[in-house]
Amino acid sequence: MLIHHLVGVLPKDLGGADIDIYILSRSSTSTTRTTFEKYVLGEPETVQIPAGQIISNNNNNSSSRQNGTNYNSVLLDKVAQNDGAITYTGASGATSYAQKNSGVVVATIDGNAPTASLVKSNAYKFWNIGHMYTKGKPQDLAQAFIDYMTSSDALSADSSSIDVNSVNQAAVQSRQ
Repeated sequence: MLIHHLVGVLPKDLGGADIDIYILSRSSTSTTRTTFEKYVLGEPETVQIPAGQIISNNNNNSSSRQNGTNYNSVLLDKVAQNDGAITYTGASGATSYAQKNSGVVVATIDGNAPTASLVKSNAYKFWNIGHMYTKGKPQDLAQAFIDYMTSSDALSADSSSIDVNSVNQAAVQSRQ
């Protein structure tokens, strides 16, 4: 299971200047965006962002420029570089990035921080279940990878992953 973070600089709410918010979005094909829309917004993202304010990983593709990026590192760098910037991103690296960059704040949602205990109780809503797929029955190497990814070693190595069996079952059902 993956935990996601809402990351941004909200200057006025933090005692700073009353400046415009600079929204950094993701492409419409992003699973992080889909999770954000469904479980945080409760509806599709409808913010209209001028083309000049959207970042892209591929300047030659106009649809990419219009729809944003899917790279957490690019989004976090843009938040750090732009006063009033806000984005939503996967948990991997967001907290450590914020610790190294004083201009980046990991926001709470409804007063709940993105912690494992708040995800397990479903108080923090920006999370989803990760899935693995194989063509047919997994062969030896694929099965070894699946076994590792579901092991306590893998779960303890990745702070953005939680054993789905430790999450409130009603919360798990709401994601299926």
